[in-house]
Amino acid sequence: MKSALAIVTLALLATPFAHAAPCAWSARMEEDEGGRVMTASVCGGPKGDAHLMLACFDKPVLSYDLGAAGGQLEPGIGGSFTFKAGGKSVTKKLELEAMYNYFTADLSGPSDPLLALLRGRAR
Repeated sequence: MKSALAIVTLALLATPFAHAAPCAWSARMEEDEGGRVMTASVCGGPKGDAHLMLACFDKPVLSYDLGAAGGQLEPGIGGSFTFKAGGKSVTKKLELEAMYNYFTADLSGPSDPLLALLRGRAR
């Protein structure tokens, strides 16, 4: 299963979000178990059904939903994902959140390298 996940991941990451569907970054307040939280998201992938979401808690949480291309994944798996922007890249280990069938990672805070990349401030 891990090799199939790697292939799906590479296929999704090889397809730029901007070319897949008419999606753009959006930000809005969304309901969460603890109340309302600011969430930024963008969609993409071959069918426009993959989503990258950033929930702004004290320590931000990144979620990556592979969409239909991800299929139903086995609980307990994880993978390293490489995010690229502006000639920079950051690799982050994400774990499958079985309840929602998407990958998540807690970011370390405002100085997290992936958060800096998403802000356009990668070093």
